[in-house]
Amino acid sequence: MKSIVQRPIPIRDQAYETLKQAIFSGELAPGTIVTEREICEQLGISRTPAREALMRLELEGYVQFSPRQGAIVQNAPISSPEELFTLLGVLEGLAARWAASRRTPEQLKKLDSILNEWTGKTEQEVAKFHQEMINVILDMAQSDRLKHMLEPLHEYRNYMMAIGHLKTGRVIESAQEHKAIYNAIAEGNGAKAENLVRSHLQKSLNAFLEGMQQSSSSTTPLNG
Repeated sequence: MKSIVQRPIPIRDQAYETLKQAIFSGELAPGTIVTEREICEQLGISRTPAREALMRLELEGYVQFSPRQGAIVQNAPISSPEELFTLLGVLEGLAARWAASRRTPEQLKKLDSILNEWTGKTEQEVAKFHQEMINVILDMAQSDRLKHMLEPLHEYRNYMMAIGHLKTGRVIESAQEHKAIYNAIAEGNGAKAENLVRSHLQKSLNAFLEGMQQSSSSTTPLNG
């Protein structure tokens, strides 16, 4: 983690974002013990904002305090990948439905430009492109409340992707699915766009679970 540069943003918020990104990226893996002293030394801040950042992370389920140890990084704070992707399917699907009736020509062009950059991307880059596409769709949907509801779910998804395993080989398939979503929105077919988003997320969930299972089965047991 890099030292924090002074900005108008409160130091505690900068520390929180820095630590959260370290968790999302896997730099701070589940089980890692983080102390206030370490945070102060690495980020160049005092103990008060370090403590406040850790308390906020604990409140959101990313760490858990242990007596005489420090804050222990936890697994994803949402109960299961199935729950996460189900919620994403409902909310992102609704966003796509609304987008189909509220989008502008300029927004469609922006969405199309994102799709045109898809070729040759890795699994991790595809996940980033999906997020960019959803952000445009949310702008089309014109619902700040929906954006706020999805924000923590997107953070949880990033966290799960950081500590989990993506199955390779879905880049082309995922691009085709997103192109179909774009076409449905461009046609003004909200019901179709919603169903396609839900279908895409179900396939993404299946790939995620398969990747985790493959990783688990390839791990050598400690006793042999």
